[in-house]
Amino acid sequence: MKIVDITEANASLAEYTSGLSGEPVIITNNGEPIAALVNLENVDFETISLSSNPKFIEMPIAFKSAPPKRRWYF
Repeated sequence: MKIVDITEANASLAEYTSGLSGEPVIITNNGEPIAALVNLENVDFETISLSSNPKFIEMPIAFKSAPPKRRWYF
């Protein structure tokens, strides 16, 4: 994994992405991660969109915390 501070990120985006062979490039600001460049091999746009959507991410949490419905057994 390569870590680059935003103040030192002077290479082109093409240069940073050319080395993404499984290892992400983490961009930091004062030591805190603010962005990541990752290889997206075998990933489609829909997966990327959903995985970064806060409402979609909250759905399983809301489902797990919802009270169970009454079940009728015959």
